[in-house]
Amino acid sequence: MGGRQEKLKAYLLSFALAGGVLLAWQVLTLPATLPAEVIHADNAEYAQLMGTVSAAPVSHGFPSPSQFGHDAWQQLRAPFHNSGPNDRGIGWQLGASLLRVFIGYGLAVAVAVPLGLFMGQMPLLARGLTRLFRFCARFRHWHGCP
Repeated sequence: MGGRQEKLKAYLLSFALAGGVLLAWQVLTLPATLPAEVIHADNAEYAQLMGTVSAAPVSHGFPSPSQFGHDAWQQLRAPFHNSGPNDRGIGWQLGASLLRVFIGYGLAVAVAVPLGLFMGQMPLLARGLTRLFRFCARFRHWHGCP
């Protein structure tokens, strides 16, 4: 029984820590409000154009969890909308990304399988390419992508 209570405590602690992090994130990314200044009606538009008075609260540029949730819901609500070449839903974006992955994998298979078959049939080619592959293996961490 003690093991079950320990698991429950661990789960509760995990949820409490996640909730604490989300709450701190929400509080730290709340928009700051600038102090209200008394401006005559004649100068209000000029002050707004000059940026001395903000019409909207100042944002940190980092979204809060509630803003993230709202934006994520907006994206997931209509995943296949198509409002032009630069405004497509996340479903179209995901599909295009998977298509690029499958094309790359297909090209890799189309090159590697015949090359492997030729290397198996021709020992000279196998020895020559093995040296090239070993040389290229030294630079495998230099790919530039995370």
